[in-house]
Formats: sequence, C-alpha cells, structure tokens
Amino acid sequence: MVGAGLAAPFTYKGGTYPGTGGTCSGSLAAAASCTVIVKYDPTTIAAHTSSISIGYNDGAAAQTLTRNVQGQGAAPASLAISDAATYNYGPTVLTAANDKTFTITNSGGVSALTITPAALTAPFSYKGGAYPGTAGTCSTSLTAAATCTIVVTFTPTVLGAAADTISLAYNDGAAAQTATRALSGTGVNAA
Repeated sequence: MVGAGLAAPFTYKGGTYPGTGGTCSGSLAAAASCTVIVKYDPTTIAAHTSSISIGYNDGAAAQTLTRNVQGQGAAPASLAISDAATYNYGPTVLTAANDKTFTITNSGGVSALTITPAALTAPFSYKGGAYPGTAGTCSTSLTAAATCTIVVTFTPTVLGAAADTISLAYNDGAAAQTATRALSGTGVNAA
C-alpha cells in the first residue's frame, strides 16, 4: 500500500505516509485494518478539499482507493473585554460597593471557546463572590460572534488607590491566549 494525493493545507501528520501515529505499512493482511493520520493546517479563511489516495494490488491488478477530505479555515477566536485600557471606578466611599458590568465578546470564527477566569484580588471581586458575578451572563464557554457579561465590584476598605486586572484565559483555536482589562479605583472617606 502506498498513500498519496493530499494537497495543502492537508498533509500526512509529520510529512510522510501514513502520518505520525498511523499504523499502515507496505502490506495489509486479509480482514485487517490500519490507520493513516492526516493533518489539516489552513492558512486562509476558506473551504478546502483534497483526497487521500491509497494504491494497492488486489492480487490481480493495481487498484486505487480514494477518500475525499474537507475542512473550513476559520479566523482564530478573539476574546475582548469592554471599556478603556484601564477601567477606573473613581473615588468610592470606604465599604461601599461600586459595580461595573463588562461585556465580553468572541469576535473570531472558532465555533466556541472555553473561558478560564483568574481570581480577582480585594478590594475587587466578582459581584457576589464568584465568576461571572451576580447578574453576569457569561459561562465558561462563548460561541463565535457572541457576547456575554461579567459584573465586577470595587469595595475599598482602606484609603487610597487600588488596582487589579480582569484576566480571562482561553484558547483561540491555535494557541493559549489571555484577555485582560486593568482596573483601578480610589478608596475615600464619606463626605
């Protein structure tokens, strides 16, 4: 058996037939099976097609078995958190809760991404104590072209400036990424 026929962006994994991890070799016993490993690595946002061709001899003549393959190249997921580079809660009276709702957007073409939120440090917290915050609509996944919300509370307990960062880890379909939004605020005494 000899494999051929693949065209970019399809390749045998590792570059040669049967692909890294594939079990097919030059021969195959009767009633047996083996595997080939094909890698799809698109570089354009488009539909792609190709075919795997396996040449073999059935004992009487040369034959070819063909299987079509297809894929759809998509833009990587891109997670964004609303508001300016640093969201400033401004002066907030000690022990008063100052809430802010942030919009999270997945603007990429990957069908869904998984969100892993990092904990916030006091005096910042997800409202109610847990992600996505009371009245927040985000879960741990977000589909392409979708939005959701998180609610972050600033509750200063000491006078002066405070800072933290919202940090949401995700995979864009190709690599690990992190979306961030810096936070600041100032604890002040009541008038």
